[in-house]
Amino acid sequence: MADDLEALVQKLLKRVETLEAELVLAQEQLAAAKREIARKDQIIAALQQRLFGSKSERYHPDQEELDFGEDVLGKFEPSSSNQGNGEDTAGGKRAGSPKRLRKLAKLAGEPCFVHDLTLLGMGDDGHTASLFPGTTALGENERWVIENHVPQLDTWRITFTYPLIAASREVLFLVNGANKHPRAKEVLTGDPAFPASAITAGKVWWMIGG
Repeated sequence: MADDLEALVQKLLKRVETLEAELVLAQEQLAAAKREIARKDQIIAALQQRLFGSKSERYHPDQEELDFGEDVLGKFEPSSSNQGNGEDTAGGKRAGSPKRLRKLAKLAGEPCFVHDLTLLGMGDDGHTASLFPGTTALGENERWVIENHVPQLDTWRITFTYPLIAASREVLFLVNGANKHPRAKEVLTGDPAFPASAITAGKVWWMIGG
């Protein structure tokens, strides 16, 4: 009888030790979560101040070193490999934009960065974003933001690719001008000759005026 009681006591003591260890771990995780929430709150407050010029009551002067761009997206480091060959703008942006978007997606736990709303226009030639007819960006399925050479304009452009746009919850096309009405009709029928026809998303809306 005494042995059984002793065994029960030991079992209870071990259970108490396990529960105490789990409690300590939970407290540490809670503290870490609170620190992360406070950190991200400061980032949002700093971004609010930068964009709108209004200082949030949550923004603490002693944490001015928190910078949305650098803290969340990382420092922008322009590429020097394309300097002087007409691709400096595209090459420089290429080095930073994809990494920044992927870092944001990782923070949000998303396989691809998800825009709540992507606003797009449409050109007379049926292009959208900088996805022009006959350009290499139309066939890009892996990268989200790339440099795209546009021969018809003799220039380089930075553009979202189809996969990034397709990840948007909603896309809104804003098309103005009566001269674009016939082209918009062709795009809406799904004519593959026009890049805007291939746009997909959670929902796609069109506002056509002029």
